[in-house]
Amino acid sequence: MKTWLLILFFLFLHSIGKTQSTDSSIAKTQVLNTDISLVLSYYDQDGNHSAITGGTGTEELTVFATGAAVGIDLDTTGRLLINLGIDVITSASTDNIDFNVSSASYKDNRIWISAGYEHNFSNRRIQVGLLPSASMESDYLSFGVRAWMGYVNKPKTTRYGFSYQSYFDDLRWGRLNPDFRRPVTLVYPVELRDTAWFDIYMRYSYTFAFDIQHDINQRMAINIAPGFSLQNGLLSTPFHRVFLKGHDKAVVENLPQNRTKFYLATQLNWFLGKRLILKPYYRFYTDDFGILAHTFALDAPVKLSPRWSIIPFGRVYTQTASKFFNPFDENLETSTFYTSDYDLSNFNSYKLGLGFSYVPFAWLGKSNSQFKEFSLRYSYYWRTDGLYAHIISTYIDFGFRRVKEVK
Repeated sequence: MKTWLLILFFLFLHSIGKTQSTDSSIAKTQVLNTDISLVLSYYDQDGNHSAITGGTGTEELTVFATGAAVGIDLDTTGRLLINLGIDVITSASTDNIDFNVSSASYKDNRIWISAGYEHNFSNRRIQVGLLPSASMESDYLSFGVRAWMGYVNKPKTTRYGFSYQSYFDDLRWGRLNPDFRRPVTLVYPVELRDTAWFDIYMRYSYTFAFDIQHDINQRMAINIAPGFSLQNGLLSTPFHRVFLKGHDKAVVENLPQNRTKFYLATQLNWFLGKRLILKPYYRFYTDDFGILAHTFALDAPVKLSPRWSIIPFGRVYTQTASKFFNPFDENLETSTFYTSDYDLSNFNSYKLGLGFSYVPFAWLGKSNSQFKEFSLRYSYYWRTDGLYAHIISTYIDFGFRRVKEVK
């Protein structure tokens, strides 16, 4: 109900903005844009610390993801936003939930969509927006909403932003199974299905993010972004096994039902001459699971010509282990919470990559179609626990413009 009230509120604001922008004594026409961005990516990983088999075993996984983002100007103040995509997932590790090679759990699909509205006030110095979303996979259904507000000062040198995002996840399996088409049960490892390990199936996530962007001078700009998130509900993954020390039979991973996260990120955009831009990035992260993490990253786009750029980039990440993590067969029976998920372990990770970008800066002939950008990126990712991955992504951005008469 609250979401629909917010939607009606923004539509009301849109009607006000439309009324204010139709003074025929000022302008007879409006030039409105439709922007479309397409993303295609391929992710291929492997490793030998699968949480599904208790912290050991294959982590082989491939994901082919497609996504589209559409922005449509309704007038000079209002914009309709639509995002959608489909991910095709192949995982040898999830196939070990029931140890049946090439079973239904070997392949999965994820479908997601969001649609919302953004409104601009005061000559685009104030923006507000709302974006509800939905996502579905075989073992979960998620609904979410994102709301944001931004303010740009009069000289347009500083922007202040705030956003709120929440997700409500139902972790029951069965919706995409042709025999059920409805939520049925949590998915447990096959040998542990004689016990109902959890009496809840919902997970709730709330994120509050702030950001300040400031132009230091004509060649340098900085962004500072603190934020925090709260989670509660079923934070364990029901099909993750844990082998307790001194026991042959596994149990299901058990984590607290509340988690608080905090982060602080900063990025500098530094234009060095006409051809080189340095984008150093740092992020600090901590949570009450006991994880402390640091991220250092650098993008360095180099203009080869006005239209072509080459983009080397890299990232270094380090984190401490969660107080609930132990490797295979090392969790204690006396512990209340335990996991062998190496995403919660102590590790360092590294990513190196190279990208190319083509930006034509031109409309296509005399038409109202515009090809804005094409980019291609490849990166190699590896962790000190042995996991590694290859990532290839393509980004295409184009748009259309139309002229609307103002009465």
